Amino acid sequence: MRRARPLLRHSVLFLGSGGISNVCLQPLIADYQGCQRVCRDLRVVGPRASPAGEAGVVQLAAAHGVAHESVPHPKSLRTWDIEDGRWDVGVVVSFRYFLPARLIKKFRLGVINVHPSLLPKYRGSSPLQAALRNNDEEGGVCVIKIEPDDILDGGDIVSEQSIPLQWNTSYRAYHDEASRLGADMVFTVLDQFEARWQAARPQPRKVPRAEDPTFAPLITRNDCRLDLALPAQHLYHHHRSVAANGGAWAHFHRPSALAMPSAAALRCTFVSVHHPAEFPAAHAGALAALPGGLPAGTVWFPAKKECRVFYVKAGGGSWLGCSKLHVACERPKNPLDFMSGYRLKPMVPYPGVFS
Repeated sequence: MRRARPLLRHSVLFLGSGGISNVCLQPLIADYQGCQRVCRDLRVVGPRASPAGEAGVVQLAAAHGVAHESVPHPKSLRTWDIEDGRWDVGVVVSFRYFLPARLIKKFRLGVINVHPSLLPKYRGSSPLQAALRNNDEEGGVCVIKIEPDDILDGGDIVSEQSIPLQWNTSYRAYHDEASRLGADMVFTVLDQFEARWQAARPQPRKVPRAEDPTFAPLITRNDCRLDLALPAQHLYHHHRSVAANGGAWAHFHRPSALAMPSAAALRCTFVSVHHPAEFPAAHAGALAALPGGLPAGTVWFPAKKECRVFYVKAGGGSWLGCSKLHVACERPKNPLDFMSGYRLKPMVPYPGVFS
């Protein structure tokens, strides 16, 4: 890759979509329109369509009067190009497109990418979710090089910072902290670009995706399904990991007394769940006193005056608490509404309600 003399300020092409991209872009816009400490020129590139209900980087740039453009193709950069040598640095943050070598080579100094994990762990599209699902005690953010011959998320590490995680850290809290930290790191790297680029260190492990045991692929709706054969602690961490992907769900079977003979199972999203460590002592005692051998998917409600949480049997004799759920084609329900709507009784286990 061609190298030029060190520059105090850079012409920056920012490539992103929304979410963490927006957070990382905002300080660059402020700098470019202010003192220009790191950006003497700035242009923003993003997909034509933004995530549902969210303004993407193109809309953010337009709102601030910053030059911007949309990639014409929804999945590929085949029909999109940039001028050779026009830009010093490319900043890639959750761009959704694979950046081909022909484009990488056109940046004068190089291309950096923000990845919200401590690489090489959790390369791929869903590193935040993977850390929460596995109940990691530490997450983080890396700024890495993107070079023509690198594997996905395999570039040398330019900057790295960790984020402590708790067993109940929510996806939103982790996402927001990673976004804030990533924005600070991008600004610092641009401010010290030549020194940071030269001091970058190779990742300790570079293996193809198929051989990487921690690779975090794109999460599909089917990946969000709760496997009720697993222990409740695992289901709790799975639930918090997929909060940004539509939420964890299971099949709901209307109790036999109310269901028509041909009634089909409905998809039910668990909006708010509770770890066994959060159960009131009285509820934990009552669950422990229930008959043994109840199958996974059994539902139990406490007394009506205490019915702020109901419980679903999971694997290993454990129970998962739920305080809000959404059965398909119905409005979200709290436990009391759910129990009353299906004429269920408190203090009675109902097997086979979820699967």
